[in-house]
Amino acid sequence: MELEKLLEKYKVCSLEIMSILEKENYEVLDSKMDERQHILDAVNELTFTKEEITKVVNKLEIIELSAKINDLMVIKRNYLKSEIDDTVVKRNANSEYYRNSHNNYRIFSRKV
Repeated sequence: MELEKLLEKYKVCSLEIMSILEKENYEVLDSKMDERQHILDAVNELTFTKEEITKVVNKLEIIELSAKINDLMVIKRNYLKSEIDDTVVKRNANSEYYRNSHNNYRIFSRKV
């Protein structure tokens, strides 16, 4: 059955995506997501009923796997967002310190 083979490939690709996210190897993530999308496109071209597809998806536990990937992506996104926010705060603090230190030099270099 071609549908089951395609969905097996989808599951394997999803497991690889999960592994990539856990290892934070984001350079490879886009290509794997594209590969997974091509598999979905191939499934959409097949002439199976919704019930047949649902049966195989449930058998392979693809929905649960997709939910885990989604949760992991949200966690990683929030972590990276907080890291970026911390970097912005530190950069602003450094810039303020630098600007204030130059203002103090101007005071001392003026003639009285």
